[in-house]
Amino acid sequence: MKKVFLLITLFSLLEIWGSYNVTIVSYNVGVFNKYVPNSCAEVAEMMQEVRADVIGLCELDSCSIVRNDRRDQLKEFVGEMGDGWFGHFGRAMGFGGGGYGVGAVTSPRFKVVDHYTIALPKGNGSEPRAAAVVETDRFVFACAHLDFADEPSRLRQAEILTAELLESRNKTGKPVILCGDLNAAPDSRTLDFLREWWDVVSPYDLSFPSVSPRACIDYIMVLKGSCEYRVVGRAGVRSKFKFGDPKTASDHLPVVVKLRLHQ
Repeated sequence: MKKVFLLITLFSLLEIWGSYNVTIVSYNVGVFNKYVPNSCAEVAEMMQEVRADVIGLCELDSCSIVRNDRRDQLKEFVGEMGDGWFGHFGRAMGFGGGGYGVGAVTSPRFKVVDHYTIALPKGNGSEPRAAAVVETDRFVFACAHLDFADEPSRLRQAEILTAELLESRNKTGKPVILCGDLNAAPDSRTLDFLREWWDVVSPYDLSFPSVSPRACIDYIMVLKGSCEYRVVGRAGVRSKFKFGDPKTASDHLPVVVKLRLHQ
């Protein structure tokens, strides 16, 4: 019994001071109503099934009159995930009397130290975009949604995002994880730029649309040099769950990566 207790203590200390696992999900949830009235609870159940620790959610409404009956979608989702979960809404623009943007969600495993939004200007693209950022006691996590219509605008947004998160790394010294719907194919100029600064840790799986996907535009990345890591277990797009149907929960499929981080 003493040996078991000592082993548990040792593993706990390693978790605190050394290596630890974190399961990351990037999911464009399409305001939870692309194909069904409200997939929020269903998406939360899927996230619990993959034992997500941090979740980046793209396309969220906040208290819009036009859609979703003024519901705060991120607050609703965090409530579905359970006690101790935290979510920061990154407002990209006003919409229908409320806001539209992205969310960065973290589990109770990690203490939230700071949270903020990075504005990503419209340029010649379709609309202004944003990144939601949460700094925890162990790492910095960001979720971004880049423009879909104009490559130069998308590239500029990627440059601004990278510069801001590099500054965060310099200030905090912590690993930096980025995910989101980047609306950029693996052979695009935007991905070429991002790969100069980031390690793409998610496979180049097709994530859009959710039925018969034909595009890889959703990613998970780690800032180069910000930590040592390795991918553990299965990584990539998830199209099947015990409970919940990702084909109708959104028009994107979720991307899941489990990392072993060492600081």
